[in-house]
Amino acid sequence: MTAISPAPAIAGQLIDLVGPEGYIHGFICVRPPCGKKPVAVSAASLTVHGDGQVVHKASGWGIGRVSRSGSAWKAEHAVDGSVTEHGAKVDAVKAVARAYNRGSHSGTQKPAPAPAPARGELAGDALWMSGEGAAPPVTDRREAALIQAVYYSNFFSYTNDYLRNGTPPSRSASNAAKAWGAQGFLGGKERMSMKPPVETDAKWIAGIGALRKLVASAPPFSRPAVLYRDVTDPDKVFGPVGSMKGRVFSDPGFMSTTVLADSAERYGGKGKIDPATGREPTGDKIVLHIPAGGGGLRTQPAFAKDHAREREFTFAPGTRWRVDDDKIVNGKRETHVTQLLPPDVKPGPAPTPVKPLIRAKEPWEGTGAGYLVNAETGDYVRDAAGKPVKG
Repeated sequence: MTAISPAPAIAGQLIDLVGPEGYIHGFICVRPPCGKKPVAVSAASLTVHGDGQVVHKASGWGIGRVSRSGSAWKAEHAVDGSVTEHGAKVDAVKAVARAYNRGSHSGTQKPAPAPAPARGELAGDALWMSGEGAAPPVTDRREAALIQAVYYSNFFSYTNDYLRNGTPPSRSASNAAKAWGAQGFLGGKERMSMKPPVETDAKWIAGIGALRKLVASAPPFSRPAVLYRDVTDPDKVFGPVGSMKGRVFSDPGFMSTTVLADSAERYGGKGKIDPATGREPTGDKIVLHIPAGGGGLRTQPAFAKDHAREREFTFAPGTRWRVDDDKIVNGKRETHVTQLLPPDVKPGPAPTPVKPLIRAKEPWEGTGAGYLVNAETGDYVRDAAGKPVKG
């Protein structure tokens, strides 16, 4: 799991909730200077960014989002969170403008009501081993190879850069090579390692389609759950503490989360130097509340070498979230968000608990090679005396 960060994408960084213009995806201006929020807009006064965000050109305020949905165009309206479908992109943009003009714009987005606290949320290893979000294995070898290339690899950042900003993966690779080369870290061998593991951008995009299909095949959660996400520089992502409470956002990339709160805390805050200590503080995190019927994809060992250590759930592009609470807890920022679902969504069936696979550690995994481990948790298999067992 890698930190949400406003830094330029370099191989290994997974996700960045801040768009290139400084807007949190989901229609909120969070980085000044921002113009005065418009009282009314026209379609001609709007521009559509590469990720589908519909933005008022004069002020910089985001007011909605458009995206292709089969042969139609979907319009997401910032004013109330509703979604409509239209025959053409221009009609979807006009609909976003009309919906905005029907709303009230005093300068702040009207907060959505906070939900009642969920009871009995699955969390931690209880969630990880429950089988929630476990999709069937990918049996098509070509699809599996494409997913492995664009998903849980050093190149996942290229996937999200394409989805968020429209940057071709080949350009992301070139930019990464230049960034590393400028720091004197890149020789010929390392430069080759920056090259995406598929031959063309078209194949990369096909891989993204295969990954979308895999995420969509994950069954909805049968009961509420809680996950965690680290965040670097939360002031830039969410603005001042509490300022985004009640607002709705989405991200056009694949969002990775974990069942491990301490894993999120180890990354959260990375990149900000504490002037008092000269060290990077840690602990800022997002707490994601998943209602029954929501959920994401439980990672599969075939696509994640760090499957047991990360214990990750991946969410589809465009998943919508509402900020329900945002506070400082023991000196660390903690932002609570809830996944938003269509009104007709129902909880999934009770899943089959995960049966742990026992395997021997590989030499590339470092210490403990040859000893038996639980492939789902990374824990050693021990004998009656508590000593690790060799395979």
